[in-house]
Amino acid sequence: MEPTTDPLSIAYYCTGHGLGHATRSIEVCKHLVERGHTVTVVTGAPAKVFLQELPSARFVLRKAVLDAGAKQLDPFTVDVKGSLEQYYNTVMVHRDSMLAAEVQWLRSNHIDLVVSDVVPLACAAAADAGIPAVCVSNFSWDFIYSEYLTTQRTPEYRQLVWQIAQDYSAASLLLRLPGYVPMPAFMAIEDVPLVVRHARKSSIQVREELGLLVDARLAVLIHGGHKAELRATEDFLPPGWVCVACNGGRPLSPNPLPANFRLAPAEVYTPDLVAACDCVIGKIGYGTLSECLAHKKPLVFVRRDFFNEEPFLRKMLEMNDAAVEMKRRDFLAGHWGPYLERACSLQVRYMEPTNGAEVVAARLEQVGHGQLGPGHITGLARLRDTVVFGYLMATPKHGRVDVPDWYVNGANPNRRLGSCSNLNEVLTDPEGAGINTVLQDWQVIEGETSKLRQLPDTLAFLQLLHQLHSPPRSSSGSPAVAQSGSSSPEIGDAQQAAASSNRGGTVATAAGPVGGNGQSGTEELPEVRAARALFRWDAEVLVTRAPGRLDVMGGIADYSGSLVLQMPIAEACHVALQRHLVGKQPLWKHIQARHEKLDGPRPALCVVSYHADDTNRAPTFDLDLTDMYQADGSPIPYQALQEYFKKDPASRWGAYVAGCLLVLAHEKGLVYTDGISILACSDVPEGKGVSSSAALEVAVMSAVAAAHGLTLGGRELALLCQKAENLVVGAPCGVMDQLTASLGEAGQLLALLCQPAEVQRGVQIPPQIRFWGVDSGIRHHVGSSDYSSVRVGAFMGLKIISKKVQQQQLALARDPSTSLAAAVTAAALGQCKKHASVGHTAASARGNSSSDVCSKQAAVGLVQQGLLHQQDDQQQPHHQSWQQQQHRPRASSNRQNYCSNASDIPPAFGGYLANIRPSQYQDQFEFLLPSQMLGFDFLQMHGSHLDHVTEIDPQTSYSVQNPAAHPIRENFMANTFRALLAAADTLSDAAAAASASIQADREQSVGDSTAGYNSNSAEQQDRQHADAACPITAAAADEPEGKNTSAQPHQADSSSYIRHSNGNHSRTHDTAGQQHSSSSSSSSSSRNQQSLLEHQYAGLLGPLE
Repeated sequence: MEPTTDPLSIAYYCTGHGLGHATRSIEVCKHLVERGHTVTVVTGAPAKVFLQELPSARFVLRKAVLDAGAKQLDPFTVDVKGSLEQYYNTVMVHRDSMLAAEVQWLRSNHIDLVVSDVVPLACAAAADAGIPAVCVSNFSWDFIYSEYLTTQRTPEYRQLVWQIAQDYSAASLLLRLPGYVPMPAFMAIEDVPLVVRHARKSSIQVREELGLLVDARLAVLIHGGHKAELRATEDFLPPGWVCVACNGGRPLSPNPLPANFRLAPAEVYTPDLVAACDCVIGKIGYGTLSECLAHKKPLVFVRRDFFNEEPFLRKMLEMNDAAVEMKRRDFLAGHWGPYLERACSLQVRYMEPTNGAEVVAARLEQVGHGQLGPGHITGLARLRDTVVFGYLMATPKHGRVDVPDWYVNGANPNRRLGSCSNLNEVLTDPEGAGINTVLQDWQVIEGETSKLRQLPDTLAFLQLLHQLHSPPRSSSGSPAVAQSGSSSPEIGDAQQAAASSNRGGTVATAAGPVGGNGQSGTEELPEVRAARALFRWDAEVLVTRAPGRLDVMGGIADYSGSLVLQMPIAEACHVALQRHLVGKQPLWKHIQARHEKLDGPRPALCVVSYHADDTNRAPTFDLDLTDMYQADGSPIPYQALQEYFKKDPASRWGAYVAGCLLVLAHEKGLVYTDGISILACSDVPEGKGVSSSAALEVAVMSAVAAAHGLTLGGRELALLCQKAENLVVGAPCGVMDQLTASLGEAGQLLALLCQPAEVQRGVQIPPQIRFWGVDSGIRHHVGSSDYSSVRVGAFMGLKIISKKVQQQQLALARDPSTSLAAAVTAAALGQCKKHASVGHTAASARGNSSSDVCSKQAAVGLVQQGLLHQQDDQQQPHHQSWQQQQHRPRASSNRQNYCSNASDIPPAFGGYLANIRPSQYQDQFEFLLPSQMLGFDFLQMHGSHLDHVTEIDPQTSYSVQNPAAHPIRENFMANTFRALLAAADTLSDAAAAASASIQADREQSVGDSTAGYNSNSAEQQDRQHADAACPITAAAADEPEGKNTSAQPHQADSSSYIRHSNGNHSRTHDTAGQQHSSSSSSSSSSRNQQSLLEHQYAGLLGPLE
């Protein structure tokens, strides 16, 4: 390489996060120095990494920390909050002074070119100094930190990400490395080859230095230099294997290494070991990936959480037959053998150039000399990056990051279940022969057979099952056997015959979602390989389907007792399940190896998640079913299984499946003596608020119950699924999602009164009305901190209101002349007592106390005025009392008791905020609730918050007023909307109904203001006013055909009637939002307008029969 005649002074900024950035920067710097340029590396990384590789007078190292990278808790886990805090405190707090100092340094040292890998502030400093800046990377920190924002929504952190993107936009050019993520902040982009270190020693020389036998197998463990212990034992490796551990020179654990393990020195040149080994074990990072591909070695990897660049690198490995995934628990437990054997069967075939360091150095020289060029990215390509960036940030955060297939070269964009290539041919066959072929060997055991033909996704799923039991076919159409770079487990040799036998013509042969990743006709996706080895195709397979749902109204207010209106959607989750006798179950090799160490076969749960290749989650999950039982034969606690899944975020999705099994073991006494294999395939969009988790739970639990001869009604099924999500997954959801998945019907809204789970009559959707779900781009996950904090805030509000009600009740008991407002809250507490004691009547409540009579009369008078809603006793059998709720299993048993008398305060209004009228809330309680409150302060002042699902974090500040007000208003709007839909079916103009109702209410209010209530007995008055506040009367909904209604003792049959209050509604007019912001001087007129609105919509909610 000829030295340049016009040397440049280059400032090369390198992030201190990860060895991969340093090693690739060193390779580029070597070529720049060789070309005669002076390079000053500015980095927070250890100096010795650079100094030992760049011993040149033209190389200078400047120690400076200008970014923070990602803070890791261990080799597999990122401290999300700590990472954002670290960057914010390091850069954002001191940004102005740091930026000014860098600009001054660049100018005073006469720097000609700034290179960044990939420090944001360097780009901004170069722009301010008038110097071109070039970034060299496969990812940017705005993309990484955007993922973190899904759990940390602090405004300062959002500004942090925007600032990073703005800094990157100041760069003149991005030289984009392979395995890249979307980086739309850069205005000009050019793609370059892998920048990678190459081996300096031959494989023979390395093996001789290690003292290995000629036929010995060598694995290189790259542990990342973290302090996490790995207590390796000799049985971690199969016979004949030796492992060299690269851990920064530090021991893997305090224990001595076994004879078949070696510890590499800190200064070891890792590419020499990679070139000499049979496979590499470690995490997916750019440095490890580039060295594996360059030397054509497979990588046995363990997934990491919140490393959202990992899916792009993994896809690159898999497309080149270089990846085998090892379960985290198998890595830690030392069950390495099956994965190492699988890796040795791969033929890595990376054929792209690996001279990226030389290419990058030459391009940097051109830019430094003013030959920038336009860059090769087009406006359309930049738009593509922007769309993908936003799409990825809109996916759920729990270990999942979608990589759209069309973003990866050579991928097939149409692999979803509903896009089977020949499904249209089956459905449009004029003779119906196609559908008949699909269905001929399937029997519908629940539901209507005729409806199956109307479910193209189910027909496609049955096709998929047929394709899985057929041999994979090459592009020429002949059966092919191909080795794939997938990370899926491999079936044991002893099980091959059972797994490959034919199931008697299940469905017609079809090409479809079982195809490869677009590079050849013989390749298969990871989940396809795993699914082929899942079933015995000559035995019975059960298939279930459960839809997602659109939350039309009610939403997050379900746990506060609101009416919710839900609509099932066409997208659904399918589950195929098969039981196996012990010894007959097809098992993946790593399970067989585990059982061999446990003295023989045992029943296992094997689950494959179809379409997992699109996500950053493991495609398979397995668990020995014996682990779900304690030594005495009883099921393990829910908390124990929840903790099990927390250890491996990539497999945490398995909690939705295993949780269903554990709930049935606890609640229904199921004992799993047989193995269970499950294939789950869902088209319900995840993280979009359409209940993908509930669809999976209902489909899984339905299949497990049917396979074990257990009959569950729809309501009972939903409640059991909710328990699995609450107690195993750890998500504090209500029950509406599961109820809709189990009871929803096409063409109508499912009406649920969530107190706790009362299914009301379905609401027919008028033919002129259509519902559309529009993706807002905002992630949704009921296990997220946002959802939990809102729920905690709502129950905080309920506790504060309940304390106020109790205080005024006590004051009323001491002083019968207490104000009318106290009587209102006393009646609210009386309502709670009605919930706890069904059959309590107004007459029995009178007693001989004058204070009781006074409070009763005052409360009744206020009911007549519409300020207090009171429920009829016959409404209560569907409600669970507060005392009963306190005996439910709690999410955690170690909750600290900050207030000894917390349990002495029963929740008012039956324990549901939705039972409070909006005007009553505004008049009586809103002023009591703080806008924000620290958890510690609440616990000190009020004790526990009456919720059995969530816990209060003393260090978290919770919003209280808004979460408490939302269910009160939402319940009112849901009831109003239901009435409007009913009116739209009979009136040409729903507005006419509203207008007539307003006039009728005004006339009625005049009569009410002059009417006395002394002419009737107290019990009769109670009944009259309850009817006045509760005009809606509806028959309980029958369950869909095929459901066992006898299993639902709390649901009335179709001939009985249930009375439901509508006195707990909120306003829907735009003026309602203005009322809250009005001044105190107008509070009286605001309350009057509020009451008028409530009466207006109460008139609409007339009898529906």
